[in-house]
Order: sequence, then C-alpha cells, then structure tokens
Amino acid sequence: MKLNKESKELLVFLAVIAVIIGIFLTFYFGLAGLKVFIGIIIMALPFYIFLNTFELAEGEKFVLSLMLGITLFPSFAYLLGFFVILEIILISLYHSSIIEILNILLALITFLLISIIIMTLKKNVTLNNNTRT
Repeated sequence: MKLNKESKELLVFLAVIAVIIGIFLTFYFGLAGLKVFIGIIIMALPFYIFLNTFELAEGEKFVLSLMLGITLFPSFAYLLGFFVILEIILISLYHSSIIEILNILLALITFLLISIIIMTLKKNVTLNNNTRT
C-alpha cells in the first residue's frame, strides 16, 4: 500500500495524538485508563480495516472506525455470547469474566476475518477487471 505525503502526515499526527492521550490517561487514571484506551483502539481496528476497502479519506475512516468500534463492537460481542451454547458450559465451570474475554476475542477474530475476506474479494474483482481490458 503506497501512501501519499498527506496520508503519511495524517498517520504521524494520529500516532502522536494517540501517544499523548495514552500518557494523559495513564497519568490521571493509572493503568486502568491505559487499558481502556488500548481496548478502544483494538475494538476500532477491525472496522478501520473494513472501511479501508471503501474509498474514504483517512480521517473519515479513523473517526468512523472509532464510532463503530465503540457502538457496534460491544453489541456484537454480546450477541455472540448470547448465541454461543458453550457459554452455558463455561458458566458452570469458570468465573464469568473469562466468558466476557472469550466473547470479545471471538468478535474480534470474526471482524478481522470478514475484513480480510472483503479485501481479498475486492482485489480479485480489480484483477479480473484489469485482465478484461
């Protein structure tokens, strides 16, 4: 993926802002604040990869992925946990916090796989279009 000068500047700017926010949250809220910030970034990552398949500006992808990560990711994690029958077995064996972690990991893996599949399909379509002309 080749980035133009504007995209590189935006990525550097976002990285600097992320470091400043991480330091601020660590200073005021301790390690818990840093964990929340890292969690928000991890939840937004699959949506950013998904939005990367569309022709959007970097800033638009960043803001939309944060909003989708904060709103949709917990909902999908809840729904996956609601439908997974394995949860009933785990409740009887382990503490419920392990179930929450497994649900979030399952949702993250699902979104990453969907994003990779969409990117692969888009590349195949563009390759097919290029060979026809």
